[in-house]
Amino acid sequence: MTQRHITKDGLRVARWDEGYPGRQITGALMLFSVLLLGNREILDYNATIGYLFAAALLPLWIMEFRRYRAGNWFAAGAVVCVISGLWLAAFSSQSHEVVASTLLGALALFLGFVVTVMVLLWARRIFPVWVLGLVYGLGMLSSISTGGLAAGNFWKYALATPLTVIGLSLAAGILARSRAAGRLADLLMLAVFAAMSLLNDSRSMFGTLLIVAALVGWQVLPRGRSVRNSMVRSFAALGLVVVALYNVGTSMALEGMLGEAAAERSAMQLQMSGSLLLGGRPELMATLSLMANQPMGYGLGVDPQLSDIMVAKQGMASIGYNPDNGYVERFMFGHQFELHSTAADLWVTMGIPGLVFALALGAGCVLWILHAVAAREASALVLFLAVYSLWNLMFSPFYSAVPTLGLAVGLMFSLRSEREPSRE
Repeated sequence: MTQRHITKDGLRVARWDEGYPGRQITGALMLFSVLLLGNREILDYNATIGYLFAAALLPLWIMEFRRYRAGNWFAAGAVVCVISGLWLAAFSSQSHEVVASTLLGALALFLGFVVTVMVLLWARRIFPVWVLGLVYGLGMLSSISTGGLAAGNFWKYALATPLTVIGLSLAAGILARSRAAGRLADLLMLAVFAAMSLLNDSRSMFGTLLIVAALVGWQVLPRGRSVRNSMVRSFAALGLVVVALYNVGTSMALEGMLGEAAAERSAMQLQMSGSLLLGGRPELMATLSLMANQPMGYGLGVDPQLSDIMVAKQGMASIGYNPDNGYVERFMFGHQFELHSTAADLWVTMGIPGLVFALALGAGCVLWILHAVAAREASALVLFLAVYSLWNLMFSPFYSAVPTLGLAVGLMFSLRSEREPSRE
């Protein structure tokens, strides 16, 4: 027996009957697995303790995706991506070197993302979204690093994302009990984290939080007579908010309100390409050049050749960026393709199916935002994860995006209705 209800954050949740045998033990396994999945301590080949622990529980969650709308499509898409990546690697081995360790690392990372989503779908049988977000955020916090980039900006590269997830999860818990108090908690949390981003040279996080704050504020307004009309208005409002924030953010950055370092970078990026997006992400031009050169992608574990690097450099140089530097030659093309975009990374390793999979994830985020905001049921937590995932799909490496992308996708799926057939 199951009981189904819709929580105030707009996500359908199925809750096991209180008398279900072993419910407490199963719940503990769920939460522990979610906690470990949030932890990012890498063992070998991008595997984590969370991935291995969740894999050991596979018989418990393997079929949970069938309970959710589009769940079958997600599972099928993941399988097709893996097959495509392996086939492309075999095909590319005729002209490129395929590095076994790189192949295993890329495969483990993608499967880890899929496992994260599947376990969250399983855990939502018992626990509300805000509890899973809180536990996952604590797992993220438990594995923050003090070295590397974090040594120079501890907030931006270590604390910002886990603390934002934790804070917005607590606000979502309040929202589940009181709409007015929850909306206030959402806005207060967003204001605090936006201020911290402003003080710590984090332009993308600052912009993301402002968009989320605008969407939370929009939900305070009365809903239209129909959800469809509300979705249209929400879409128009979202577009206006993004354009306005881009213009305001550009002005703030140039005037030094986001820090002197951000002002210098922004001025240089505008001078190079006339756009902060193009100037700040020359990897986009490298990706487009590689797509034009080899549309079907390269495959898992494929090592870039000199000819591939030259094609990418030509694209980057076309916007005034000087690609003859260590970042391009060592990070982007040192031992694998790293295009600083989740969608691009999935295309280069898994070909057209990988790109379609990434675009489908992005479309799912947009549709969830529009529907949940139109229904006035979106919490700041899932809004943040959805908006941040959209940014990461375009402008962050898959490796960096996996923690929040997996959490976002796992929390956005909605359950089928009682009368809805299991077949897609």
